Amino acid sequence: MSRLRHAPALLVALWITASPAWHQVLGQPKGPVRAWTMFRGYGVGTCLVAFETAGPDGERQVLDRFSALGTSPAEAPPFVRRLHGLDSAERLGRRLCRSPESQGSVYLDATCATRDGWRVRRRGKRDLCQRTP
Repeated sequence: MSRLRHAPALLVALWITASPAWHQVLGQPKGPVRAWTMFRGYGVGTCLVAFETAGPDGERQVLDRFSALGTSPAEAPPFVRRLHGLDSAERLGRRLCRSPESQGSVYLDATCATRDGWRVRRRGKRDLCQRTP
């Protein structure tokens, strides 16, 4: 009787531990039950960005947004640390134009999270310091 009482708990524990490995080895099964996903959609809109500036010779150099604004990642305001959406990245880029480290030109490379995965949104072709009509 004791073994019969522990069998359901053992089966649940086995299911919990073996399920992730099962999907990794055999792939996602097609069926009515979706795979469990942690934080689905939580990071949608978050952007990974890189700012660059053009040196005197025209060669691109990485522009550290924290040092250009005179702060550190730990002390920076939230709008500098976490860029949510392409608009906030472009706004920060235009703000970096006023920094002496930018040398008057700032280019933005941005990859943003979508429900379908990461998408490249900007490739650094346009100078954010140049006013467009």
